[in-house]
Amino acid sequence: MKAIIVDDEQPSIDMLKILLEEDGRVEVTGTYRKPAEALAMLDKLKPDVVFLDIQMPLMNGLELAELMLDAHDELEIIFVTAYDHYALDAFQASAIDYLLKPIAEAGLDRAISRLFKRKRTVVPNPASLQPHVYIHCLGRLEVTVRESAHVPALRTTKAQELLAYLYLKRDKEVSKWEIIEDIWPECSKEQAHSHLHTTVYQVRKLLKQQGIHAALSFRNAHYRLNAAGLASDLALFSRAFDKEIRITAANAPYYEQCLDLYQGDLFGVWSYAWSLPAREKLREQYASLTKQLCRFYLQSEDYSPAMLRMQGLIAVQPLDEEAYELLLQLDWKRNDRTAFVAHYRQLEQVLHTELGLVPNETTRRLYEEWFAAADEER
Repeated sequence: MKAIIVDDEQPSIDMLKILLEEDGRVEVTGTYRKPAEALAMLDKLKPDVVFLDIQMPLMNGLELAELMLDAHDELEIIFVTAYDHYALDAFQASAIDYLLKPIAEAGLDRAISRLFKRKRTVVPNPASLQPHVYIHCLGRLEVTVRESAHVPALRTTKAQELLAYLYLKRDKEVSKWEIIEDIWPECSKEQAHSHLHTTVYQVRKLLKQQGIHAALSFRNAHYRLNAAGLASDLALFSRAFDKEIRITAANAPYYEQCLDLYQGDLFGVWSYAWSLPAREKLREQYASLTKQLCRFYLQSEDYSPAMLRMQGLIAVQPLDEEAYELLLQLDWKRNDRTAFVAHYRQLEQVLHTELGLVPNETTRRLYEEWFAAADEER
């Protein structure tokens, strides 16, 4: 069954496309950010279903749905939006279902099951689906495929490491000498070449078994991993930083979903030396996005999700004083004197114990202003 996605925000398109690819019952044949382009392609693509964002600047999704249904009355519509108050309008527009961002797997499964029931089409057997490999990178390193859970096809830890290495450098040519230096630095030249060829064979075998042919190429002493057919939490998380981040009420759920993808450091306990720069960059991106989202919630006076995010950040970065400053601001806004004092004391203790330092001037001033304001109220 074929589908197209229409949404004015590319990150939302990317996220939904990955979720649909993981599910496997629906093939995405087109994605569009402009409603007019999607409408013009209906005759050519003949999709069975359209996943359609409701709130778009060029044309309201409800209006676009009417135009699409007028042209193709057998087309099914599944609305996707960040606002639950559109639900009634969505069903009045003959939508088969309504998904609220960030999209939950259970909701998507329900919508697709309804789609097949409406079309009176047999749901394909998972064993007959096009194979699909997913690499979990954030917080752990694990390869999964649609047909099963963890795949024990990579027989050695070095094969696992090579796949992680090449995926991190996906779609780029990497010299075999660079690979050897990073993964087998302790081996002789002859041993390293033998290990490399054996390990490349294992990786190629896994990809071939999963229907991803010619994914790992070799030319002029360079390897290149074609990432088509491979998906990962790392790719989804990284897309959030492809352009400048400007958080709004409409896209905040998307950035929440991106933060949820970050389950820990890159590759988890597998702290390969060659991955450390990327690991540190991702950690900084996670911290930066968390703080930006917190500032947005502060301005919106939506304190509960901000508190959860900042407490989560401090749990993984206990020396991040900027995170503590934001947490103190949240305590101030919520007028929670007990939490304010406790968090300041916690910062004092961790800085003294780990670094032999005291809180910076900005943080100390915030602490003093709190008590000055409290004295004035008395």
